[in-house]
Amino acid sequence: MSKNLIEKPSLKRFLVRFTNAIAIILIWRSIWNFTDMYVLPDRPIVSNLLTLIAGILILYIPDRSIKELVD
Repeated sequence: MSKNLIEKPSLKRFLVRFTNAIAIILIWRSIWNFTDMYVLPDRPIVSNLLTLIAGILILYIPDRSIKELVD
């Protein structure tokens, strides 16, 4: 019989993943608030379009492909 490849869950692994998830959420929240306050705060539609284009460019530039964005 082959060895079981599924690792046993542990409290330490859960806590690490949980704290990483919290950290990611806090970073996302901070970036969101920063863009709301400083990127054209009086023109929210233009601000949203500008940050959307910036996000797409950030994803496009490393490998010059939007294949992953379209799939």
